[in-house]
Amino acid sequence: MKKIFYILLFFCLLNTPAVLAQNSDTTSASSASTPPEEKIHKYVEEMTEFPGGHKALITYLQNNLRYPKKDRKEKLGGRVFATFIVLSTGEIKDIKILRGVSPTIDAEVIRVIGLMPKWKPATLHGKPVSTLYNLPVDFTIP
Repeated sequence: MKKIFYILLFFCLLNTPAVLAQNSDTTSASSASTPPEEKIHKYVEEMTEFPGGHKALITYLQNNLRYPKKDRKEKLGGRVFATFIVLSTGEIKDIKILRGVSPTIDAEVIRVIGLMPKWKPATLHGKPVSTLYNLPVDFTIP
């Protein structure tokens, strides 16, 4: 019994730095598609931005999103919440759906985000850094 206690204590102590790192202002990227040396910053001085700003982002989405025929026919719509990482180079990685509407609408949002041009990266201490960006996308039938 004493042996099991010491083994558990050892593993708890071994994992303590990982828990502390999660509470700092940066976290390590957890995906294989993001280089391990890239840190994902939660707090930045200047937030990442789509080229041309928010209005250009809205225009881009309006021009590129295609309403899936199946969902349009079934009058299915709503708001998709997507998240992705904007790297310090402006590239987009690790696109995920936080809350979706349907598999086909969710896939369309992922497709369009994946085709986006490079963004202006976030900055911290005057240097470009990687950060997480959340994007709500509305699908409404006109």
